[in-house]
Amino acid sequence: GHSAYTALGCSVNLAARLLYLAEPGTVLSGPSFPESSGLLRSGSVRLRVKGFQSEIEAAVLSAGIVSDRGSLFSGPFVGRDEELSLLENELSASIRNGARRVSIRGEAGVGKSRLVYEFETAHPEIRFIDLQADTIQGRSFNPFVRLLRRFAQLGDQGDTESNRSGFEARVSDLALRRGDILRRHRPDETPEAFAKRSIPPLGSLLGLSWPGSVFDKLDPKLRFENIITSIRGFLTLLA
Repeated sequence: GHSAYTALGCSVNLAARLLYLAEPGTVLSGPSFPESSGLLRSGSVRLRVKGFQSEIEAAVLSAGIVSDRGSLFSGPFVGRDEELSLLENELSASIRNGARRVSIRGEAGVGKSRLVYEFETAHPEIRFIDLQADTIQGRSFNPFVRLLRRFAQLGDQGDTESNRSGFEARVSDLALRRGDILRRHRPDETPEAFAKRSIPPLGSLLGLSWPGSVFDKLDPKLRFENIITSIRGFLTLLA
């Protein structure tokens, strides 16, 4: 015969509700979240959740802020010789020819994160940019939203003057520090012009807005195109 297994109960129901209540770039959990998650608690909120008579206290976790990635894994890392060899070949090619994009795909729980961790740990001298795809919530640009949140180190206050000015400062500083790369790819654009053009589209992915900016006045199609262009420029400077 055929046997099927599933998880039921209040904890599963609560986890499912919190998944869809969480804002992009954040994680909500019950008040007693596992320490092994590697995520840091940045606050708490009280929510009305369907299926529960009273308000639920939810912990707000700082997505992407991992105190010790190695603590997420246990046991020796074995096998994966073929995958590690492929990654080594790509790394060698990137050292010779510049940054490369590598896609690692597989079923949930198969060990993608462990493979990435072990490979990056073996090459501490190399700068890696990790973009984790989201197959559960499926929100547009979610991998880039997570990257921008890690980069900007924003607080949880939302679209505030503090978050806007902090984001502006970090993007402007990146453009100035990586001015040589910017000149190579965009010889007619100064770091100041790049920052002014890119900050509103990139910030919009984090829920930030600059009323009156050129980006703010564009129609949805042009806004989308500006976001794509700004992401490409941002990744070029990070690489």
